Amino acid sequence: MRWLIILSLLLQAGVSRAADRWYEIELIVFAYADPAEASELWPALPAEPDITDAILAPGTIVLPTLPSNPLAPSTRELLRVSTVPPNQYRLNAAYQSLTRSRLYTPILHTAWRQPVGSGRNTLKVRIAGGKDFSGVYGIDGERLDTGSPPAMSGLWQIDGFVSFRSQQLLFATVDMIFRREQTVIPAVATPVAPESNLSWQTTTPEPVAIEQKVQFYRLNQSRRVRSGEVQYFDHPMFGVIVEMRPLEPGLEEQLEELTQ
Repeated sequence: MRWLIILSLLLQAGVSRAADRWYEIELIVFAYADPAEASELWPALPAEPDITDAILAPGTIVLPTLPSNPLAPSTRELLRVSTVPPNQYRLNAAYQSLTRSRLYTPILHTAWRQPVGSGRNTLKVRIAGGKDFSGVYGIDGERLDTGSPPAMSGLWQIDGFVSFRSQQLLFATVDMIFRREQTVIPAVATPVAPESNLSWQTTTPEPVAIEQKVQFYRLNQSRRVRSGEVQYFDHPMFGVIVEMRPLEPGLEEQLEELTQ
């Protein structure tokens, strides 16, 4: 009886593995050059995306050498994200349009190949890049010279992950933090004129300290997507363009063999 149960579990795992389909993922992240942020109230420090066990997307950042982590992705898992050479990108025209426009500022452009399954076969791919603020600002966005705790592995302009799953239909999740350096002018109380003193208006005002900080904005969206169609995930401060393209059977089989 026990071996029948084990055989059943192995068959189920085999079916789940066989159901995985390889896709080529291409992604662009850009910021709005002049966002209208005054119309909304933003949390000073939103929750960070959970990048635990996320595999770093090719062509983004270089992580520092850290002590061995038993929870880090294995070599086999790393092989499940295959690099796409830049000369094979298909969204170059869109990226160049963003570059030429005064309305947008491109942050990164990358592409990779991966299997898309469900449940335990769902991969998180970390997306990080742009400017690294860690030399000036701490993990709370305040300047280091104010005592803000430093970020040990970078404080990137964009950081988070994307994941894709297949449950008859395709679904995508984009969970990213966008960090924007900005000037903060503290509010100053308006002086009130004493009734018996008419000279108060000529008093020299105290100088106002202008502060620099990094504001954090989070985009966290999940929705159904269609393969072969360009998808757009929007936030008032930045945007993410994603396209999923199914691989040809021959290339898909070659990549699958590498991960066995």
